[in-house]
Amino acid sequence: MPRWRTILVPVDFSEHSRHGLETARDIARETGGRLVLVHVVPDLLPTFVPDIAGFSDGELLHAAVERARRELEGFAPPGGLDAPGGVERRVEAGTVHAEIVRVAGEVGADLIVIATHGRTGARHLLLGSVAERVVRTAPCPVLVVKPGAPPAEGG
Repeated sequence: MPRWRTILVPVDFSEHSRHGLETARDIARETGGRLVLVHVVPDLLPTFVPDIAGFSDGELLHAAVERARRELEGFAPPGGLDAPGGVERRVEAGTVHAEIVRVAGEVGADLIVIATHGRTGARHLLLGSVAERVVRTAPCPVLVVKPGAPPAEGG
């Protein structure tokens, strides 16, 4: 197995992304790599959330980012992952797939481990696929973890 030094793991706080995180953790343990967890707050938030009690779009987005930081700490608590190279947690705002790819380049990711919800048909067409867009544009290999897939061996 190649030596994956930096493994980027996009998380959306779902059980699917928890499974992807566990797979990435197992790979990091096998290869001595570090994990970079990233959650992206969609920049469409102000479009779907009307101006509430005088809060600006910027204030709403800032509040959403701060809430996501707290949620990420709860989803992957410090000391709970035990990756040999350490764990970095990031919350970004923007277009989800584009931010994942940008962060991958910024941190020098050797691998992206992304979970998919496994949607097909109309739901896939309506919602698009973040994983598919990441695969097409990523600067490194992408491991797509499907729902129900067994975790990586050795963990």
